[in-house]
Amino acid sequence: MLIGKEEYEAADLNRISARQHFFGDSPGDDEEERGEDMALKRGYGSLIQRIVERFALPIQLNTQVTRIVTSASNRAQILTKNGETIQAKYILITVPLGCLKQETISFEPSLPQWKQNAIDAMGFGDTDKIILQFDKTFWDSKLTTFYIAGASYPFTVSAPKKRILEFMIGGTRARRMEASKDENTIATILNDLKRAFPNQNFKLERYRISRWTADPYARGSYSYYAFNTSLETFETLARECCYNQLFWAGEHTSSGGSVHTAFATGQREAKKILQRFENKLNY
Repeated sequence: MLIGKEEYEAADLNRISARQHFFGDSPGDDEEERGEDMALKRGYGSLIQRIVERFALPIQLNTQVTRIVTSASNRAQILTKNGETIQAKYILITVPLGCLKQETISFEPSLPQWKQNAIDAMGFGDTDKIILQFDKTFWDSKLTTFYIAGASYPFTVSAPKKRILEFMIGGTRARRMEASKDENTIATILNDLKRAFPNQNFKLERYRISRWTADPYARGSYSYYAFNTSLETFETLARECCYNQLFWAGEHTSSGGSVHTAFATGQREAKKILQRFENKLNY
């Protein structure tokens, strides 16, 4: 149970708020609000691509933002690594909390202290997924999940017809795995499987290992309640600031969950920005 909590929160137990765990709502705990967990056949990129095509959005790729400048002049600037400057009335910031914590984007003037305090306080976890495809199904075909004694992770049968197993690891185990070579990680997993299925001959055909904490554009996986954080911390992370030119969205700006909350908060902030434009037109 305790290991499962670390995987779910993507953090070590000694970093998680016991008060919020026992008496509050952890992100995504509301089953009715969260709905059923589903996987996109072609990945999240296909969802974004469909939205881009449907609304003919001018998406600019391979453009790393390094600095954001706000001012009382009703104009904000976005500066990129390649030297480009983009002018805007409002800026919606959706980068992961890990990037905000490690200040991969600088702000001029600096963010207000109340905003920085919330960024520093909210936990941002380490979790990774390992996906394995085998040459055959060597486990009971009726199983959807199974545990192996001595292994600290459950295996999920994510694509039975394609002979795929996957599992997630979080906290210290995820950081240790990210620091290890792929061959060492895979060897440990295969040893566990061979120990559990000693009479089966199977071959690993392909695998994929995520390393979200090492990813410079993520710096971790998703948020969790750390010490001295509460629902108000999420609300503070969501509040606009800096001459009301900076708006904030992402899974760390609402306690509802991860992927769907990131999507919903983007819609929430887009509506706010549209309302600002409408108010100015009607003024």
